[in-house]
Amino acid sequence: MKRRSIHLNAGFIALSVAVIVAFMGPATASAQWTILSNLPSNNGGSGGVSSETRRAVTFTTRATPLEVTQVSMQLHDYVAPADVAYLSINANGGSSPGQQIASLTAPTSTNSGFGTFTFTSIGIPLAANTTYWLVISAQGTSTAFEWARSDPSVTPPQTDYATFGEQWISYNSGETWAVGSNGAHSFSITAVPEPGILHLLVPAALVGLLLFRRSRLPRHS
Repeated sequence: MKRRSIHLNAGFIALSVAVIVAFMGPATASAQWTILSNLPSNNGGSGGVSSETRRAVTFTTRATPLEVTQVSMQLHDYVAPADVAYLSINANGGSSPGQQIASLTAPTSTNSGFGTFTFTSIGIPLAANTTYWLVISAQGTSTAFEWARSDPSVTPPQTDYATFGEQWISYNSGETWAVGSNGAHSFSITAVPEPGILHLLVPAALVGLLLFRRSRLPRHS
């Protein structure tokens, strides 16, 4: 009987591991989430970006803490090394970007036409139910390129992880900002769950499986 119990426990542990792996699979770095996107773009319009002209969109996370790993943007006339974009995620300052949380690594390019360019990060933490600004500008006074938009405008739809807010523009290097009057620019934000969430899922899954196993055991009177 004791040997059978050992085999049952080993089988239960193996089943538990399999269930946890299946449960956590979508939340791994190899299966990242697109938390907000209106790509692809039809390139129906665009707005200039320079060191003085800065553009931004706001978004609000939902119930899951996240870490942003990359942002893709549809740009035009972006040619490195002459053009170097500066993309950051900032806290919400109300009618302007608040404190910068982190910047992303800018891509290089030899293409002067429209293209999707991906900015990368090792992980920018975003709290749940919090509003953030995605801000793009250009490094250097001679740098200038355009951020594309679709026409008719395509607003990024709400997902389980984030909702789109507003589009903003500054013509004086970020000193003052105004709500943009044109359609939403084309972009996509990719993220993974904040690591602490994964650490909580493992014991929670194990407890759930243990309770399920106990409920299936025969009861003796």
